[in-house]
Amino acid sequence: MTETVLHTHALQVQVDRARVLHNVSVDILAGTCTALLGPNGSGKTTFLRAVLGLIPSDGDVVWFSRREQDYRATQRVALVPQMLPGVNAVPVSVAEFVESAFSSPSSRFTRWRNREQRAAARDAALTRVDLVAKAHRTVDALSGGEQRRALFARATVTGADVILMDEPLAGVDVEHQEHLVGILRTMLDAGATLVVVAHELDVLASIVDHVVVFGGVGQSSIVYQGGPSPQVLSRHLKHEPHHLHELQRHEQPTSILEM
Repeated sequence: MTETVLHTHALQVQVDRARVLHNVSVDILAGTCTALLGPNGSGKTTFLRAVLGLIPSDGDVVWFSRREQDYRATQRVALVPQMLPGVNAVPVSVAEFVESAFSSPSSRFTRWRNREQRAAARDAALTRVDLVAKAHRTVDALSGGEQRRALFARATVTGADVILMDEPLAGVDVEHQEHLVGILRTMLDAGATLVVVAHELDVLASIVDHVVVFGGVGQSSIVYQGGPSPQVLSRHLKHEPHHLHELQRHEQPTSILEM
């Protein structure tokens, strides 16, 4: 039986008394890639922040069959955020930035106490994203796409089992988009679980097993979840028809669950 790595039930988020997410119930299964789709402002990034315990929420959030709101309690989950906050404030090198993932006030990374092990993991992560040549440059000197790749390296350097990604391919050139998707495919083959906020599926479509479409205004913020069937998604993604192009090419038989 496949493990459920993340379960939410009736998840709700309010910001300044405005309801941003309501009645969101989702199951993320181990070893799968789930794409979070929907228009801007529909709550996709808010969902990631809520399940990580970064913002207040109501409802149930259960990680690895344990009721755990604070993701920092486990080293099994990593986040690739959409942007680098304060990137120009502290001029650290790319290598230092990636290795900073091991910093924690708790014993979260006890298995990485050895300095040589951390350095080896850092170098391997930089190699995966093709940034070895820029390891000693400051992060603020990188292009937007290179910063995205640095974020990816930092999120994967600790060997987390679950990677949450917020628009990980935005601003990345086509060559490196395909390269990063190849890395994601390898991670899936090795048993990792991926959750990706995506504006366009495009090159991601070939690895997506499950989609959750946000944007509902009725009983739930979710209007659909299930297999990435073009026939079903076409009814829910009329505002973003580009999602369907690659799905038509990669469609596989799947059961559909509509909400």
